Formats: sequence, C-alpha cells, structure tokens
Amino acid sequence: MAIKKAFKYFAIGLGLILPALAAAPVYSQNKPSLSLATTNPQPHVGEIFTVNILLQTGSFEASAVDAVIVFNPQQFEAQEIIPGQLFANYLFHQIDNQKGQAVISAAINPGEPLFKGQGVFGQIVFKPLRSGGPTQISFNFTPGSANGSNVASTLFLRQDLLDRGEGVTIAVTDSWWRSLLNKLLNLFN
Repeated sequence: MAIKKAFKYFAIGLGLILPALAAAPVYSQNKPSLSLATTNPQPHVGEIFTVNILLQTGSFEASAVDAVIVFNPQQFEAQEIIPGQLFANYLFHQIDNQKGQAVISAAINPGEPLFKGQGVFGQIVFKPLRSGGPTQISFNFTPGSANGSNVASTLFLRQDLLDRGEGVTIAVTDSWWRSLLNKLLNLFN
C-alpha cells in the first residue's frame, strides 16, 4: 500500500514539473557559449562604451573561435576591437560600419593545448550616433554552422560546438542636460 501511495505522489509531482521544464528554453551547461556584456547599457549620444565578448567553453576544449557581432550601423559606430588574452593568436579582427558588423577570430598555436574555461575573448568599443529605444547588439550565429560565430574543437575539422550566442540590449539616450548635470555634480564631490 505504501508503495502505491509513494508512486501516486511521484506521478503527481512529475506531472507538475515536466510541463514547466518543457516550456523553458534549454541550453546546455556543457557546450560552449558566447555572450556580450557591458557596464553601460544606457549611453548618451557620443559617449563611448565598451562591450565585452565573453567565451565559456563548458566541458569542451576549443582550438579556434570566430565571433561575428552585428549591430545597427544607423545607431552605432564600432571604433575599435581589442583582442583578449585567451588565445595565443588573434588572427583577424575587422570592423565594417557600413554593414554593421565586427569580426574577431583567434586560434591556438599548433602543438599547444586546447583552451578550456571562460573569460573575455575580446572587446568592442562603440560610439552611439543617435538616440533610440532598446537596440540589440548580437552575434551572427547559426547552430552547427562554421559560418558566422563558432567555436571549433580542432583546427582542421571545423565542427561548430557553439550552443548559443547571447547579445546585449543598449538604449541610447539624448539627454545632454543629464551629462551636464553629472559633470557639475562631480565638480563638487
């Protein structure tokens, strides 16, 4: 009797939990991911801000990474790409403000151990050109494709391991008076 009662409670609990789990997006904790982060999600027009490109390899090891970041060229101008220090060779970085794209690529040296861990893969310095509501800066990413953003496990077999690419939302404000007020307040501090 006790076994039937325990099974009944188990089935009821499972019936409550499974639908909630099915509705939630599932990301693998074990597969690599790229994400963007900034300490200034609400810059003013003309105020330079930096976006960090964060790499996390999960339980995998990476031999090479390509990060292709896309942004609205009407609202932002990418000014500089600063390579990180996770890889020995940052092979390529390029800004195309006409397209609204910044690319940074890195790889290990042949014979070196693969990279496993997390850290700042690189940074992009942006200048807001005009105010506007929330705008996404994100990755050009298709799961399983070596085109666009990807994380490779070997130099020669370009299998993409990247599980997800998470962008960042920026809302540019045009409040010149707030900047002036902050500068005045800083004079008195």
